[in-house]
Amino acid sequence: MPIVVTPPPVSKKVRLSVKEKTARVAERLPGIHSYATYAESMAAGIISYAEQNRDFAHKLAALSQTLPTPGAGEFLDPRAARVAIELLSPPDAELALRRAEWLTDMIAKQALPGAERAAKMLLTWASSYASRGAREVVIGVVIAPDISAEKPQSFPKGRAASLVVRRDLAEDPDLMRATTEAGLALFFRAIGMSHGDLKRLEPDAADWFFGERKIHYYGADEDTLAGIKAELDLCGILYASVKEKNKCVALAIDPAVNDAHGIMQWGLKPLFL
Repeated sequence: MPIVVTPPPVSKKVRLSVKEKTARVAERLPGIHSYATYAESMAAGIISYAEQNRDFAHKLAALSQTLPTPGAGEFLDPRAARVAIELLSPPDAELALRRAEWLTDMIAKQALPGAERAAKMLLTWASSYASRGAREVVIGVVIAPDISAEKPQSFPKGRAASLVVRRDLAEDPDLMRATTEAGLALFFRAIGMSHGDLKRLEPDAADWFFGERKIHYYGADEDTLAGIKAELDLCGILYASVKEKNKCVALAIDPAVNDAHGIMQWGLKPLFL
């Protein structure tokens, strides 16, 4: 069975497929952009967590104020930001701070695509932090009511990469070998994002690689795989895909993505118990 492991497309101009999970963000609104970079999605997740944790909010505001003032530009579609929040809300204050320190450092060094836009999100949030209501999260200049009311899920300690396989091919030995290659491809993309410096690895990728390297295997149907891929593309989240006959049959997903979201929102079922 010919199988090809491929990274996600670099361009963010690819249109969303007409899938139920992503149809809500398919159309473009004036003055905003619909596709996020990883930096913007990480910023959205961190901001969301700050709305749940006052101590962390003070630390994030202080870190944000160290960033250079960005120029003018479009703001991120708040609907895309909501998806990013669902996928990337930190599980605890310790990891939230590590992500915030990593992100602000990478932004200051202009080492991530979308760094200026992410800086704009963080600075806009920080400047409004003391004066707005507790149930409002600022994403760019757009206030998205009630996002902060969505409390983060509980997560087990130790990060795990997720491998989602088309359920009817789960027993195929060629596919399982290819998913191993996809996991390696995913990690090499994380190294690429850190410009080859292991000390600057994104915290979740570092925890996974230097920790237990846990992998959670899930099964999904073809439409669900397509919907997951569309959401990851929407948020600029790292993944590697396995293709058969030009169709996605498996995905290796960034360990920063919340497992609870995959189980609850994507309806994933563990392959091996």
